[in-house]
Amino acid sequence: SATMLQQIFYKGSPLHDGAVVIRDGRISAARVHVPLSDNYHLRRDYGTRHRAAIGASEIGDTLAVVVSEERGSISLAIEGRLFILDNADALRSLLHKMLGASRQGGTWTGIFRPRRDEPPVSSAKDQAKAAAVVAQTSAESARTIIETQLSQQEQSPDRNAPNPGEPAKSRLRWPIRIGRQRDAVDRPKMPRRQRVLTALSSLVIAIFIWLYVQVTINPVISRTFSTQVSYRGVETAKSNGYIVQMPLESIQITLMGRQRTINDLSINDINAFIDLSGLAQTGLQSLPVTVDTTSLSYTRATFVTPSTITISVRAVEGN
Repeated sequence: SATMLQQIFYKGSPLHDGAVVIRDGRISAARVHVPLSDNYHLRRDYGTRHRAAIGASEIGDTLAVVVSEERGSISLAIEGRLFILDNADALRSLLHKMLGASRQGGTWTGIFRPRRDEPPVSSAKDQAKAAAVVAQTSAESARTIIETQLSQQEQSPDRNAPNPGEPAKSRLRWPIRIGRQRDAVDRPKMPRRQRVLTALSSLVIAIFIWLYVQVTINPVISRTFSTQVSYRGVETAKSNGYIVQMPLESIQITLMGRQRTINDLSINDINAFIDLSGLAQTGLQSLPVTVDTTSLSYTRATFVTPSTITISVRAVEGN
């Protein structure tokens, strides 16, 4: 009876702990231990009661009705899906539509207790027929019924609007898809400050890893090359009336750069020269050695020896 079912809401009563199983319109068992759902994607705010209802709906053709002890909300679990309902009237309407096919002319109390003029379903044939009818009520049918009720509520907002003196009632809020057919997992939104700190930390870590890889895989090294010095501006010096005695000198050049770049260099890539276009007097003169690094990307000369070369300059005869 309804009075017996109400005992589940009183702490200390025999029916408070565990589930009540209703089969063929009668209470067939009470204080039943129901296996909890083993789905890892359930919301964190679901307690043992809701997880047990979902678990019961996953292992058979069970329709599990669960009432939150803290919030008082009513939910209906069907094949691993949990539907949060508006109130008891919504639950009554859904159960009538979903189970009414096996209760012709039945009422709300007929779901729990058969009518007096109807014998209870006791034969094996009738029980199999009733089980088949309930099994036909799939999750898709339940969802269609709930969406239909939601559309009816949207079409008549004045009827569902709360009175000024009554607390506001929540409508049929949302069907929460749970279980193996769940589309998405509810994730708590990260605060803005935490997102900024996470982004900055990721950037710093990425830069550190990049520097570490560069230093480890392609470090900066130095290498010494030996090359011949060339002379530029010889024709300019002759036009100015000077003849230059140019010695053949070899110099040592130390270049610094990335390992891959330095290892790919050869002597032909290095150009060291002395500029003679600026000569203005005769005699022995020490001119600096210039290393052309414009063609050597990401390298620079750190040491040149000798850094100057002495040449002999004399005037052209007849000047």
